[in-house]
Amino acid sequence: DTSFFPSGLYLWNPGHPNQLFHLFGYLLSWMVATDVAVKLVVAFTQIGIFVAGGRLADHLGTPRWTALLLAPMALGWTYFWGLVTNLLGLAVLLFVLPSLDRASQQGTSRSALYAIGLLVLLYLAHESVMVIGCGAILVFAFAHPLTLRKTTLRLLPIAFTIALFLG
Repeated sequence: DTSFFPSGLYLWNPGHPNQLFHLFGYLLSWMVATDVAVKLVVAFTQIGIFVAGGRLADHLGTPRWTALLLAPMALGWTYFWGLVTNLLGLAVLLFVLPSLDRASQQGTSRSALYAIGLLVLLYLAHESVMVIGCGAILVFAFAHPLTLRKTTLRLLPIAFTIALFLG
């Protein structure tokens, strides 16, 4: 609104990290008021941490109730300080870790592209969780027998992420 802000002060700037929260808030703001949309994104994110934690627990073969141990992260310091993109990043990271593990197990071109897509999602959620996702991929890659082709494909998403990070 140019009556409040001079023209050109705010520019459309897609492509930088930590935009997923704003995208979800924007989409919800078409259905409810903006302040309610932001509150809904925070609430869905907190619920998402537990759901994603349960998914990760299933993947690891542990009981789903262990996701309740994530309560201090979902409802603690990060929430009270208003670091909502960090919360969203945590939820997305917990959700994609099993998929990154499965993609690493396969070690194919298709699974490498899938992992790259997941890392882009992590980048949009929060850049720090993208870096954590790369660390997880590194661990997953070296947990399998080392062959030139499969190990290269397993590590390709990290190379892409470094290029994205530097770009």
